[in-house]
Amino acid sequence: MNSITRIAVLILLLLCSPVGVSASTGAFSPELSAAIDQYVQFRKTGEIDQAESQARKVLELAEVELGAEHPTLAVLIGNFAPMFLNLGRYNEAAKLFERALKINEKAHGTDTYSLVSALDNLAELYRKQGRPAEAEPYSQRSLAIHEKLMAPDDRNLVPPVSKLALIYQEQGRFTEAEQLFKRALAISEKALAPGNTDIALALNKLARLYREQGRHDEAEALYMRAIAIYENPTLPEDGDFATTSTYLAELYQSQKRYEEAELYFKRSLALNEGVFGPDHAEIDRSLIRLAKLYQEQDRYDEAEPLLKRSLTVREKVLDPYHRVVEEAVKDLAMLYYAQERFADAEPLLKRVVAIREQRLGENHLSVAKALNDLAHVYEEQARYSKATPLLERVLSIHEKSFDPFDGTVNISLSRLAIVYHYQGRYAEAELLFERSLAIFEKRSAPTIRVSQPRSTIWHKRITLEVGLRRRNRSIIDRWRSARKPLDLSILKWGYPLTI
Repeated sequence: MNSITRIAVLILLLLCSPVGVSASTGAFSPELSAAIDQYVQFRKTGEIDQAESQARKVLELAEVELGAEHPTLAVLIGNFAPMFLNLGRYNEAAKLFERALKINEKAHGTDTYSLVSALDNLAELYRKQGRPAEAEPYSQRSLAIHEKLMAPDDRNLVPPVSKLALIYQEQGRFTEAEQLFKRALAISEKALAPGNTDIALALNKLARLYREQGRHDEAEALYMRAIAIYENPTLPEDGDFATTSTYLAELYQSQKRYEEAELYFKRSLALNEGVFGPDHAEIDRSLIRLAKLYQEQDRYDEAEPLLKRSLTVREKVLDPYHRVVEEAVKDLAMLYYAQERFADAEPLLKRVVAIREQRLGENHLSVAKALNDLAHVYEEQARYSKATPLLERVLSIHEKSFDPFDGTVNISLSRLAIVYHYQGRYAEAELLFERSLAIFEKRSAPTIRVSQPRSTIWHKRITLEVGLRRRNRSIIDRWRSARKPLDLSILKWGYPLTI
């Protein structure tokens, strides 16, 4: 084992060992060794901000001690950079991976295995950002290095082949993706025993491609083959078995084969409970999927306990103002709204407002959406005095955030005007109607983009309401001069939730 390899192993031990291997082995100076030990300690205690700062310090010390082009520096960079990737610091991570790649290219050549880690990480970085075309050359190069060093049926080819296939899939290049996924499956089947779970993983990936293409029968057959492997009683139950069951359930759900979908969603939930315990994130995801299936069938009574349990799981492990907790509160509120259980939805929507105000500030657009939704609940119950201050806040936020003639401002004016109107506050309503109509007329001019269909419906209702109830024919005449005749059916307009 050469010195560089020894140091690489040391760094991997430092970063991965659960017992915290010391850096004080003589490989580095005492100062650099102490800096690495401190980084490891921050990672062990979950102090990510401090670990991030310490990683930068380690790299600065290492560059001074080793030199800017030393291969060991590339090893350090390659082990620290994924942290920045996982934190979403994509630009910084990309610079580090590129630097490690260049150091290794200069030290070892352009087609050696020492380049694979940086190439794979760069491909994954761009793929995570939704930039598969930029990920492609790095993934292709990684695969080419593997192919040069390995036999055509070497099982170690499966990961780089599958990664490139996924990049093609994300670009809609399904024929190329299919060829590679089939190649990965063929290698796995040749290299492994028939019941090996790695074959099930390869089957899953090809099945997901077929599902995306609408080739449901082919996808189903592959999922069933994978499940047959996992059902081997000699194998321990694991998360991959649950994942495959979920994929098959989602396929059935998309075909409205609800009984079969329910069976496999329940199976996935039970498997995850056995593997992870009752409060794991995977349990939460399983609960949500099954609840959504029930909601799709209007089986609200069965969905409700699942959504409540999901909320309880999140509240146990997360801050009460966390975004993920808010999503669970919102999901339960929407269930009650769909059932017209407005009294049950109201406190939950109030909580959504409070969470967003705490997390985002009182004038954020997401707060305006939450206020809008709470106002809908009050409007459905004809509690217009409760809806009014909420809609006034919504209008204020939108006026601060958008151009005065933006369609969003227009809809906010309309909503508030209608609520004023229903309370007999006709003068205030008419002022807002006039403002709204002026915006609509401006936006509908030949040189300006025509308003969206939903805005058109709003304005049909507005002009009809104010015109008929206040007998203000001039507004209706102005509408008719600009647009087609009014449609009386819009009096039954319903307000959907906007969350």
